Amino acid sequence: MTGIPDLETGRLDMTAGECIDTQAEVLTDALSAYSLVSQGLAKYTIFNLTKLEFNADILLPRVIIMISNAKRWIDDIFHHVNQKYLQNYLDEFFYKQNRRYFNE
Repeated sequence: MTGIPDLETGRLDMTAGECIDTQAEVLTDALSAYSLVSQGLAKYTIFNLTKLEFNADILLPRVIIMISNAKRWIDDIFHHVNQKYLQNYLDEFFYKQNRRYFNE
């Protein structure tokens, strides 16, 4: 997970280009900032949030859970996170999540 300070098209495209494999299946809403993200992807699907066809709880259950857990973890432990250090906190959270089932 990568923190993005704003949704400028150029910044979002650069971040997505670094993080998304060209063979990945990508599901997004109809935000105009995703216009260049779709170029070069094998499968790209846009869901209209105003219709009932998109239900994030059904399509992306693990994403919703991980975002909720990260927000709760930051709120409970640190109470406040400076935007400058947000990526460090997200990296720590996902490091711990990815290694939670490893034995000592």
